Amino acid sequence: MTLRKSQVNLLSVKEFANACQTTPRTLRFYDQKSVLKPYKIDNWNKYRYYHPDQVLDFARIKLLQTFNLSINEIGQLK
Repeated sequence: MTLRKSQVNLLSVKEFANACQTTPRTLRFYDQKSVLKPYKIDNWNKYRYYHPDQVLDFARIKLLQTFNLSINEIGQLK
């Protein structure tokens, strides 16, 4: 049985950072640069939540950085 996206447990910014072996600060920077937006931002407390599938998006960003692409260039590839 497959779970719909609404049935998947979202990860807090800290949990997602740990899964990606990075820092919450990096994730906030990527959000600011519109390279990796959170799946959901809570309207009340502004906490960022990420979907587990977004780990692949993060890995793609890191791979492109190994080819010396800047964050701005990576953002334009979407």
